[in-house]
Amino acid sequence: MLISTRIRKEQRPVQGEVISDWQITAILSDTLIQETDCNSGRKRTLRKSRCSCGIDMLIELNSPRTCRTDGKRVFLATETNTEWGLFRCPGCTKPVSESVPGAEYGPRIKD
Repeated sequence: MLISTRIRKEQRPVQGEVISDWQITAILSDTLIQETDCNSGRKRTLRKSRCSCGIDMLIELNSPRTCRTDGKRVFLATETNTEWGLFRCPGCTKPVSESVPGAEYGPRIKD
């Protein structure tokens, strides 16, 4: 089971914006958690997973910050800057859609 390693940060402006400060607000199941950005109030649902090579990953569901049509955004569980998503695992270089359970491409989200 993954444990959150995020530490609350002070608000710092980054190019006119305040950086995200994600805090766990609900544990929905063993693999699903909900986080809230303390600065903006935006909520996100994350699924815990692990690449076949053993690196812990998080999958944001219904993400507004992804180019995938299924709304999934995959990133490292230990990464503090979560504004981007992974296409390949940095450990084994396999596509995350093939090596991370739950990151498979799914049906298009309706607008």
